[in-house]
Amino acid sequence: MDVLDLVAGLFVVLFTIRKLDSQQREPGQYPHVPESAFLKWRTTEVRVYQIASIGSFLKVFTDLGFTYFARDHLPIIVGRLVGATIDISWALIVLYALIRATGLARQRRELGIVLNALKYHESEEDDDFLDEEEAEEKKRIN
Repeated sequence: MDVLDLVAGLFVVLFTIRKLDSQQREPGQYPHVPESAFLKWRTTEVRVYQIASIGSFLKVFTDLGFTYFARDHLPIIVGRLVGATIDISWALIVLYALIRATGLARQRRELGIVLNALKYHESEEDDDFLDEEEAEEKKRIN
């Protein structure tokens, strides 16, 4: 395991978080955006982050597998060539994802989609956790 494997592992987490965040967004949260444009943006963004996440995972998986199972049975030059191919392939996938994500961010701004934290939907069951003052305030508002 080398530094690039650690970076790829970190990218797996980051790209997966972005994919899940985009995936849970719904057109109803952005009524000013045409639904077809929103769905096209969301589908593309989820796909880009999914490709990057899978690519990063496969980089770690294939690099570790190659290191532990095949490298010792091949000439050094072949081992280095395969290792470099794995690293360069992963770098190209990440570069592709970052370029596409930049374009999607521009598109998101043009559409007026703002990715603030999603608001928690309160339900009646949540009232059990309110203190008396908060419960009174909620009743007054409703």
